[in-house]
Amino acid sequence: MKKLIPLISLILFVSLLTLLNAQENGAINLTPELFDNLRDSVAFNGTWKYHAGDDPAWADSGFDDSDWTNSGTLIRDDSPPGGWQGIGWFRLYVEVDSTLLNKPLALCLKIIGGCEIYLNGEMIMSKGKVGLRESTEKLAVSEHGIPLILTFNQTDNVIAVRYSNFIVEKLSRMGFERGFLFTLTEPHGYLTWLVEIIKTIKNYQIFFTAVTLILGLIHLLMYIFYPAAKENLYFALFALCISGMIYLPYMFNFSRYFDNHLTIVWLFKISITLTAMTGPLFLYSLFYPRLPKMFWVILIFCIGMFIVSPFISLVSFYTVVILPYIENLRIVILAVIRKITGARIIALGFAAFVFMCIFQIMMEMEIITPPAEFMRYSYLYGILLMLISMSIYLARNFARTNKNLELQLEHVTELSQKALEHERLAKEQEMKQKLLEKDIAHQAEKLGEARKLEEAHKKLEKTFGELRDTQSQLVQSEKMASLGMLVAGVAHEINNPIGAVNSMHNTMVKAVEKLRSRLKSGSFKDAEEEAEIQKLLGVFDNANKVIGSGTNRVTEIVKQLKSFAKLDEAELQSVDLHVGLDDTLAMAQHQFKDRVKVIKNYGDIPKIPCFPKKLNQVFLNLLINSCQAITGQGDITISTSRVDDKVVIEFKDSGCGIKPENLEHIFDPGFTTKGSGVGTGLGLSICYQIIQDHKGEIAAESEIGVGTTFRIALPVGSKA
Repeated sequence: MKKLIPLISLILFVSLLTLLNAQENGAINLTPELFDNLRDSVAFNGTWKYHAGDDPAWADSGFDDSDWTNSGTLIRDDSPPGGWQGIGWFRLYVEVDSTLLNKPLALCLKIIGGCEIYLNGEMIMSKGKVGLRESTEKLAVSEHGIPLILTFNQTDNVIAVRYSNFIVEKLSRMGFERGFLFTLTEPHGYLTWLVEIIKTIKNYQIFFTAVTLILGLIHLLMYIFYPAAKENLYFALFALCISGMIYLPYMFNFSRYFDNHLTIVWLFKISITLTAMTGPLFLYSLFYPRLPKMFWVILIFCIGMFIVSPFISLVSFYTVVILPYIENLRIVILAVIRKITGARIIALGFAAFVFMCIFQIMMEMEIITPPAEFMRYSYLYGILLMLISMSIYLARNFARTNKNLELQLEHVTELSQKALEHERLAKEQEMKQKLLEKDIAHQAEKLGEARKLEEAHKKLEKTFGELRDTQSQLVQSEKMASLGMLVAGVAHEINNPIGAVNSMHNTMVKAVEKLRSRLKSGSFKDAEEEAEIQKLLGVFDNANKVIGSGTNRVTEIVKQLKSFAKLDEAELQSVDLHVGLDDTLAMAQHQFKDRVKVIKNYGDIPKIPCFPKKLNQVFLNLLINSCQAITGQGDITISTSRVDDKVVIEFKDSGCGIKPENLEHIFDPGFTTKGSGVGTGLGLSICYQIIQDHKGEIAAESEIGVGTTFRIALPVGSKA
């Protein structure tokens, strides 16, 4: 197998050299060409005539050029007689058949240099810029240019070309050809051919560029996410360099000027150099434990090629730089011989590449014809298959590594579990011993603590009894304070109707006295007197009505007072809360007077089981607090609603509000913001306890300067 390495390397060398040379532009010469369909209609009388120098008169069709010399081709080894001077004129006589007169023809020009083309003394095309010296000229490059559409209006014609190129020797050393080549053809056929050529090149070049670029980017991302696998980085660099090597020749078709063309060629050489360096680097990383000395030789070689690349021709460059590519093949063959796992995968890719290269050479030498259009660039398929085989090898290695890690992890997990089990059993024995010792000490400690707890329990029971008595006294004190306020309200409310009764009673007494004095006289003087008596009787009737109304009001107030005052009533009743709210509002009416407006937003709520008198006490406390919080005019809004399985009652006032730092303490027993001597601080605490007894909730929200809202939520099915 080792004896085959030199032979296979030679085949690869010749293949790559032929393929890389195919990337260059085709030959350009001074000889006019015709497509076959025009050869019988256009005749060239003689060859090109040449004269060195520059004179605009030489463009004239009537100029006598008999003393001019016949010119060979400027391209290759031929030069005009006397040598090329950098600028000169070429003239050619063209005879056109009358059938082609005034019909459009396509004049296509391939060129490296600056030129102006004249037909019968009139300039019809220019490429680049013709200069009298190197500094004033601008070289144009055209391989597949858009043709010039022209018409011949006479049978005998003269084509004159003004051409300059002061760096022909430099171009020869760099491997570029010089001169120009005419193609005269029928426009439609040529444009169809040109579009097809460019389309084919574009499709193949861009497709293979994109695929190699994607492969490179995928493995570059794999390296970024796992930097330890450097082979992914080397493959990514190799694939990206190949994508550049494939794409840059496509750009040759679009460079209009030589400077741009030269830049593309230089970049093309750089991509080939980098490919020659990154290929062995990638293979070394796969099949060698560390980089061999040969890589450093290749690295120095590639750096040297990078430096001299602008100064040597592409053919010379290909011939020299092909050597690192042969090293790639050597590495793969040795890996297969050494039976390195997975080496056959890459070997298959290289075999496909060599086969496709040989196939391409045979097509270039016209030994065989392409079996299908897509096989015209078969070497690109070889490159792609080689890269795919490398990518498959990396993916396979990645999968094998993960599987090995999984197996090792399972083994480590199994050993860890066994070690942990032994350690756990030892720890359990140790813990049992310690727990037994601690249990003995703990039992002794518990005996002492039990005695202390028994004494503390007795003290706690005593303290709790005292606290319960104190709480009961405080509750009773708050009840008495509430009842005192109620009594004052009742006295105030009774005072108004009693005043009305007294006033109307006096009026009625006076009216009755006058009526009696009239009745004693026994008769009425006239109708007017009788009317006056009737008027007095009317006053009497009105007084009776007022007295009756006042009496009824007093009766109702007393009734409500009696209903509200039974605070210790302990019977659980199903009641309508709206009735309790209305009774409480009537009791607190004297607090509101004319400055506080009560707004009732009663919703549709069901009756709930509760202690109605206790809830009335809550309502009264909240109403009085809201009224006291309002300075001047204001309003209190009472809202009721049902939310899910609860009845919600809200008391919202427009008072001064409660400070945030006080809001969380308002339900604490003894807490008050009213100052010394005003209230006991138990009102809201008692409200909180009553609501808790009903299995409900009470909360408050407040904003300084806006007001306070107390929200009570009582369950519909509460059983306090």
